[in-house]
Amino acid sequence: MLGIVGPSPLQSALTHTLTTQANPSRAAQQRAYMKTTQPFAGLTAPELRAALKVIFKAHLPATESAWRQEVLSLWRTAPVREQQHAAIALAFHKPCRSWLTSNHWDMLDELIVSGAWWDFIDALAPNHHAWLLANEPDVIKPLLRAYALDDNMWRRRVAILCQLKTKAATDEALLVDCITPSLDHKEFFVRKAIGWALRAHSRTNPQVVIAFIEQHAERLSPLSKREGLKLLLKSGTVSAIP
Repeated sequence: MLGIVGPSPLQSALTHTLTTQANPSRAAQQRAYMKTTQPFAGLTAPELRAALKVIFKAHLPATESAWRQEVLSLWRTAPVREQQHAAIALAFHKPCRSWLTSNHWDMLDELIVSGAWWDFIDALAPNHHAWLLANEPDVIKPLLRAYALDDNMWRRRVAILCQLKTKAATDEALLVDCITPSLDHKEFFVRKAIGWALRAHSRTNPQVVIAFIEQHAERLSPLSKREGLKLLLKSGTVSAIP
C-alpha cells in the first residue's frame, strides 16, 4: 500500500496542467512516434519541464517516505505518458536527490521493468543509476553487473548506459563487464546501447574503444561497431570499421 488516499496536491496540480495544456494533435503524433498504445497529453519536453519546475516547487515532498510514495503513485496511476515522466523527474529532482540511494533500487527497478521502453530507460540510466553508482560504487557495481546478465533487455540497457555521461570518471572495467554479456544480443535496443556507450567513451579514451571493437569485431553487431566508431571515423582517428 502506498499510503496515499486519492490524488496528492502534487498529482492534482499535474493533472490540471496536463489537462489544460493538452494538445490532441501533437499527442497523436507522439504516440505514433513512440510506437506505444499509452496515451499522451501532447506537451513538448520543454513545456513539461517548465510545468514540473513550478509544480515541484509548490508541492515538494517533505520527507523521503513521502517522496517515494509520490514517485510510485505518479507512476502507477498515470493516465498519460507525461505523468510517468514526471515520476522519473521527481525521483531525480535536485532538492530530493539525497534520498535517492540504493534503498530505492527496487523503486527504480519497477520503473525499468514496467516502463519497458527506451524513453524511460534513457532518462533513468545516465541520471538516476549514474548517481547511485557515483555515490555507492561498492553496492551498485554488483547490481549493475547482475543487470548486465539479466534476461530483461531493459535492465541490460540500464547497465550498459549508466556511464554515458561519466567521461574521465568512467570505470572501464565495469563498462566492459556490462557490455560483454550482450555482444551477441539480437535485440536492436541492446545493440544500439552498446554502440552509444562506446561512442560516448571514445571522447575520453578512443584507444580503449578501438581496441575493444577490434577484439570483439566478430561478435559485435554492425550497428554497435558503426555507432561506437562514429566520432572516430568522422575525426579520421580510424579509417574503417573492422
